[in-house]
Amino acid sequence: MNYTIILFILLESFLYLYDIFTIECYENLQWLACSIIPYSINKEERKISPEWLLGFTEAEGTFAIDINDAKDMKLGKKVQLSFIITQHLLDEQLLHDINQQFFYGKGYVENSRDANSKVKRLRIRDFQTIINVVIPFYDANMFYSRKKHDYTDWRTVAFMMQKKQHLTAEGLVKIMEIEQLMNRGRTEEGLAKKIARRLSKSILK
Repeated sequence: MNYTIILFILLESFLYLYDIFTIECYENLQWLACSIIPYSINKEERKISPEWLLGFTEAEGTFAIDINDAKDMKLGKKVQLSFIITQHLLDEQLLHDINQQFFYGKGYVENSRDANSKVKRLRIRDFQTIINVVIPFYDANMFYSRKKHDYTDWRTVAFMMQKKQHLTAEGLVKIMEIEQLMNRGRTEEGLAKKIARRLSKSILK
């Protein structure tokens, strides 16, 4: 008996079975992923549920308050609100779909500031969209994590701006204090309060 031939046949059989097993596992993993994530790559079936977006925002969303120097403002500061969802550039289409399905296309997808980054951001800055669309959506679909506190603070500032309170010294100071305590500032509350007080003094001079 030629053992070389037998070994060759066994090897060929093993490689054949390995290929079949690999293909079946890959197809099963694809099926599992599609079953768990309710997001279809078929444009005609691409629908996102409010619950899915809420969970997605818990992980990838940011409620931001930007306070920048502005010579044309009476107090020298400009307040700008943003709602941001971040995702890998391979899933850029998902950001466009969220923008269209939930925010009436009022946001825009932008590149990261880092030229080498593979991150895309959906950003909504339009104030009327924030007041009339973003806030009503998240009021109706409230967070369970600590992001709820950031959203609540952000929402408070939005309503303050709606009442033009950000144009007063007292209102601006309050907004600066809120902004310092949001997001990462919550984990360093004492330091953030000191920074906020220092900024407040410079505004009230």
